[in-house]
Order: sequence, then structure tokens, then C-alpha cells
Amino acid sequence: MERVQAIYSNQKFKSWVKQVLAVGGVIGCCYLVLYVFCFLVIM
Repeated sequence: MERVQAIYSNQKFKSWVKQVLAVGGVIGCCYLVLYVFCFLVIM
């Protein structure tokens, strides 16, 4: 039973990491676009 619990929590952790990476990637892309846009405006 403990083994199953460990596997379950591991799956949960992996899905959580994927979610965080996805959100971080989207935010990173938005910041990159903003940065490039600001750079072009300044130039």
C-alpha cells in the first residue's frame, strides 16, 4: 500500500512540475515578446 502511495505522489509531483514548466514557458514567451517590442520601440 505504501508503495502505491509513493508512486501516486510521484505521478502527482511529475504532473505538477509539467504544469509549472508550461506556465513558466508561457510567461517567459510573453516577457520575451515584450522585451523585443520595447527594444524595437527604443530603436
